[in-house]
Amino acid sequence: MTDIINSDFELCEVSGADDIISGLLVDYWNFKDFDAKTYRFSQKELSKKYDIPYSRLPSIISRHGYIKMTVPMACHRCCVDVSISSRNELTRVLNYIERTASFKNSPHMRYFCEACYKKELRCSVTEMLN
Repeated sequence: MTDIINSDFELCEVSGADDIISGLLVDYWNFKDFDAKTYRFSQKELSKKYDIPYSRLPSIISRHGYIKMTVPMACHRCCVDVSISSRNELTRVLNYIERTASFKNSPHMRYFCEACYKKELRCSVTEMLN
């Protein structure tokens, strides 16, 4: 099942698992403010609300599903869908995108765009030859 609970990402629940806890994934990814990365429920609050040991919450969440986001590639023209299964992973992805926004597309970049890189190289070579 796929729900859109935030305009910035798509919530994808795993279907067919026996131990699905209704509403847990939606509450886990529910934001007060997405830009500020402020969640409606802390992980401790979710642990209490759903009577789940705090230490097991991340593994249970990863079995329940993930969010899918469309993020810009390093070329800043193309986009790629990324699956994210934890809050820490989301923070790392968003921080990386923010930090590298002014960087040039190159092979060492995380979301390297090979098609645009090759196009830029061809244009550079053509320009040099003419």
